[in-house]
Amino acid sequence: MYNSLTRSETDPISILQDLTREKAIDDAEFLPDTESEKRERYCRLAMAVIDTFPNILRDVIRSNISASDLYLRCIRLINTLNPEQQANLRQLHYSNTYSSLDITLIYKLLRQFNLIPPPTQGWGAIPDKADSKLADDIERIRFYRNQIAHRCDTNIDTNVFDDYFDKFQDIARRMDLIFFQKTNYERQIIGHRTRRIDTELQKKYENAMKKIDNIQLRFDKRPIKFYWGDDFDKCLMYIRSLVKDEQLQEFIQWERAKPFEKPVYLDFDIEADLFGTDDRIKEQLRQISDVIFKHSNRRGTNNNITATLLPICLGIENPKLLDCIKLGNTLMFSDCNNRLITCTVNGTDVHYTPLSYSPFYITEIDSDTVAISSDRIILLNSISTGNVTSTIKTSHSGLGISYDDNNLYVLIKRNRIHGMDLAGKVIRHIQLPSDSISNITVHRNRLVCINNTSVYCCLLNGKLMWKFENDKYKSFRRVTTDNERNVYVTDFNTNTTVVVSDDGEHHREILTESDGMKYPFGIHFDKKRKCSPSF
Repeated sequence: MYNSLTRSETDPISILQDLTREKAIDDAEFLPDTESEKRERYCRLAMAVIDTFPNILRDVIRSNISASDLYLRCIRLINTLNPEQQANLRQLHYSNTYSSLDITLIYKLLRQFNLIPPPTQGWGAIPDKADSKLADDIERIRFYRNQIAHRCDTNIDTNVFDDYFDKFQDIARRMDLIFFQKTNYERQIIGHRTRRIDTELQKKYENAMKKIDNIQLRFDKRPIKFYWGDDFDKCLMYIRSLVKDEQLQEFIQWERAKPFEKPVYLDFDIEADLFGTDDRIKEQLRQISDVIFKHSNRRGTNNNITATLLPICLGIENPKLLDCIKLGNTLMFSDCNNRLITCTVNGTDVHYTPLSYSPFYITEIDSDTVAISSDRIILLNSISTGNVTSTIKTSHSGLGISYDDNNLYVLIKRNRIHGMDLAGKVIRHIQLPSDSISNITVHRNRLVCINNTSVYCCLLNGKLMWKFENDKYKSFRRVTTDNERNVYVTDFNTNTTVVVSDDGEHHREILTESDGMKYPFGIHFDKKRKCSPSF
């Protein structure tokens, strides 16, 4: 190429003339990630959430049960649903199609009636990347839908956008295979990612996403219109129940007025009693609007300013309970919000003990000490002082924990147990009969462990004595035993506690809730072997 160019005759005049015809580049056309581009990406995600995901779930439930049979099953629990869901189920009855059911309701019905095998990690848990069951993708759809619908803004950058759509396309591809390529979900997802979108279409999907959380205009005080949705209402109810007698110091600091071209996020510390009634909230919003108007040099009068109220955090997050034990007249719960919750057996005298780690499972050591498993560490905690008295490091996260006869038994990697003393010295290794064990209990030289579908009873050397399975139970969660060596295990899908005899040959059920909508999760016997409530 070089030789060719050097041999050619160059005409400088024509080159200069060509240059004069070139136009200067407008830098604005090449700015990375403009606000309009970010909003367009949000719209594309909304198209997947609103158009494709509900149809996937409708096809899943349609392939497992007819609309008429589903409605008959729902009759006994229809009054436990909210009015909109009741109306949708009645529409299901009249139309004999699933078009009236949304993601939330279909997810609840699939889970309630055990219409498909449960996810690898169980219902309500985020699947691991390698989990590929049908229910795993149902959980992913629910999670991504909630994550996108509850965003506080519509600005999606390129990396987030590409990550979402890569995951969406993987889900769609697997669903097409499940339905033998008779569906075209993957093609739909690709279309959402690439199709042309105009302003009108963008606005349509933004408004549709607001309807998911029922975000509506709730209060108008010039120059600001205030919007909030169901999540804020639920948060409000929670705050009113917890902090109705507490107050937080008000602190609002205003700086010199500046022009704003992007969304502004204002955080307020305000008195808790201002959330007591709707009238108090509106009065507070009225004052906020007046102050903003005052400090904006009255520039807000010519603009239509809107404000969306997001779920509030007052340092008290909704409890995410994982395990429970009973200590005399005290109940103790592990809360994933890095704390323990204790209360009396009648639910009064509630105390919160902050921890440096997120607690998983709890076991009683003595009347004043509990052991708590966490991420690669075990905490020994004093009940009376709330302090961590010592720690034991482990090679992996303690997925289950039990204490018996001066030894601590810790479930490691779901397939083996380390037996150790309270100094952390490992005394024995127990290989388990399954690679998917989720919970354990040890009592009187017997080890009982469970996975989603099976109960195993072993000697402490790992020898299997018996195994219990029943096709009805697909989602075992927690296990304990009594003095007669009967085994009690909670099943999430059937809302029951299953009692298995000490030989594994017989079983009976204890219904946890008569309305069929409360799911048992944990169960425990105290040292006197008296059963505590399931939760």
